[in-house]
Amino acid sequence: MKLYEITDLIRQLDNELECETIDERTHHDTMELVQFELEEKSSNLFYFIQSLQGNIDFISSEIKRLSSLKSSQENKLERLKYYILENLKRANIKKIEFPNGTFSLRKSQSVNLENPKDIPAKYKTIEYLEKIDKNMLKSDFKLGFNIPGASLVTKENLIIK
Repeated sequence: MKLYEITDLIRQLDNELECETIDERTHHDTMELVQFELEEKSSNLFYFIQSLQGNIDFISSEIKRLSSLKSSQENKLERLKYYILENLKRANIKKIEFPNGTFSLRKSQSVNLENPKDIPAKYKTIEYLEKIDKNMLKSDFKLGFNIPGASLVTKENLIIK
């Protein structure tokens, strides 16, 4: 049975007992069977949740591992490009052509910021991050404050141990 079918059956049995369409003994015996089904289904769901959590943990560790590998490869690429650049400059070679590619030097310009504090304001943009302190909001709600734009909501959360 599916979980929703089991919970529907429990509600139906309780309604039938209230309406006196079944007696207490039948209700009790049937509820024992349904309770067994509920425990079995819950156990299976628990193992499925544990499996999903294991998959998520594995994927998270793989993301970290691959991110580290990516960073390592990017660093290696930059060092290799620098190695080639320095050797071309050292030999005063502007271009090397070969069957599957070309290495060449090109001049470019970039801005070096020696002291960013001394840069005039017209060259600066100001960015800021606005963050709402939910813990402070929660505390103020509990103290009885009415805060526009927010409300305190009571939820039920599933705890899996």
